Amino acid sequence: MAVVCENYPDTQISKENFMDIRRAIGRIVDDLPREVFTPRLDDSYRAKGAAIIVCRDEPTKDWLADRVPNLLTGKGSRPKLVGLDALPTYRMVVA
Repeated sequence: MAVVCENYPDTQISKENFMDIRRAIGRIVDDLPREVFTPRLDDSYRAKGAAIIVCRDEPTKDWLADRVPNLLTGKGSRPKLVGLDALPTYRMVVA
């Protein structure tokens, strides 16, 4: 899954915003009672102007989708969660 700004690709997740998103998700996870639900987040990285969050299972994806709109991405833009297929693809042109 990818966290993007509401008006993506015009506004992209910066390196600083990415770190803020990671910290915010980490705080949310740390505050959860362990006996209720433990999100299974495998990895996160920044690519194509988005924060890519690798969820191990469907419940974690659903959990993340519920929380992303409340995260801050900077520049006053609201974040949203999209599938990786919503990100632009790049093609190599050989002349």
